[in-house]
Amino acid sequence: MCFSFVSDIAVLGRKLYLCGGVSRSNTVYVPDCEAFDVDKLQWTSIPALPKGRNLCALAGMRGKVYVSGGLVMRADREVTNQLLALKPGTG
Repeated sequence: MCFSFVSDIAVLGRKLYLCGGVSRSNTVYVPDCEAFDVDKLQWTSIPALPKGRNLCALAGMRGKVYVSGGLVMRADREVTNQLLALKPGTG
């Protein structure tokens, strides 16, 4: 499991999905995404976001995990209005 904070979590089926956040050193926005299987009680890494993102919102709906907004790592910590749709299990 990645060790970040200020991540968000979405529920889709019997899994929890965690994406983004800030590194433990509070210097890097992380692109990492992970899934927690509630039946196996196990975290698994899944494909990362294209860029590190912090303070984003996640929602699970109709087989996809949506990642909305947040801050992207740039010199000025730019706010993004980008909406990503991740389809778990497809790589």
